[in-house]
Amino acid sequence: MSNFVINPYSYGVASPDPYIWWDFSDISTITKDGSNLVSQVDDKSGNDFHLTVGAPDATAKPLWVSSGQNGNNDLDFDGDKFMATYMAGLLVATPSTIFIVCEASDNAGGDRSPLGFKKAGAYQGDFYAPRTAEGANQFYFAQIGAASAFTETGIIDTWRVWTSISTSGASSLRMDGVEKATNTATGSSTPDQVIIGTNHLFNSYLDRSIGEIRIYNEELTTDQIETIEATLKTKWGTP
Repeated sequence: MSNFVINPYSYGVASPDPYIWWDFSDISTITKDGSNLVSQVDDKSGNDFHLTVGAPDATAKPLWVSSGQNGNNDLDFDGDKFMATYMAGLLVATPSTIFIVCEASDNAGGDRSPLGFKKAGAYQGDFYAPRTAEGANQFYFAQIGAASAFTETGIIDTWRVWTSISTSGASSLRMDGVEKATNTATGSSTPDQVIIGTNHLFNSYLDRSIGEIRIYNEELTTDQIETIEATLKTKWGTP
């Protein structure tokens, strides 16, 4: 068992360990150079889905920022940087629950995606926060067969906790612990690659910072989801 794993009884609610857990605040998981450019982030779940810098541009390394959001370290993806897993054995399917702590970006130049999924080089799903939709800021998570979206204004340049939930009967999207959108479609995502800082096409780069990503490849209870959201909100100082 990894010595990074969190106390599963936080707030008195037992929660499973994350299937994938990238915590950019934890310097012990970061490999960087003397200019604070990051080449690898270790997976704290113990499942060895480490993030690395790679194709198509191995020089596009995100910047490690000390004392960032709420005094924590984070990674600045600066509009053209990304990292990815290239590990075999990924299983992010339905049901799954994904938590992303990141800064809401603007829409200049197109969509901004902090997370994308690929399978055998094909589209699998992306998480946009936000993307442009009819002139508004639309926050969007998509998998094959399932999509949830909502419009929210006035939150650009603020840090938020995003939660995407895909179950056997529906999908939903939450912001800061509040459900914002639902969809009765059931998604299916079994990627062989997860990309952080851009989408599956490597053409929609997040021009903001990311603090933490936790992925659970199972259906969590409402109490468990709310407990994890509360933990992340406290840690990162989000609304």
